[in-house]
Amino acid sequence: ALDNQDYPAYLRLTQKMDSIRPNSPVILQHLVQALAYNQQEEATLNYLEKLFLINPDSSILQSAAFKKFPQSTRYQAIKD
Repeated sequence: ALDNQDYPAYLRLTQKMDSIRPNSPVILQHLVQALAYNQQEEATLNYLEKLFLINPDSSILQSAAFKKFPQSTRYQAIKD
């Protein structure tokens, strides 16, 4: 789904994976990206905070999903 830029399908798949295996850092990374690609800012930030509590590696923010992501105060606080 991601290779074809079918972001709604990517989101559905990652949400399903997260329901099967919640709190998996790898799945959370994909879910955060899928939410960002689908411009779901609030959910993206909520899951990004959760991901950083489990794994504080900020390399995910280099993903193409965050290139056009709104640079809100909350996003900056999470990022820093």
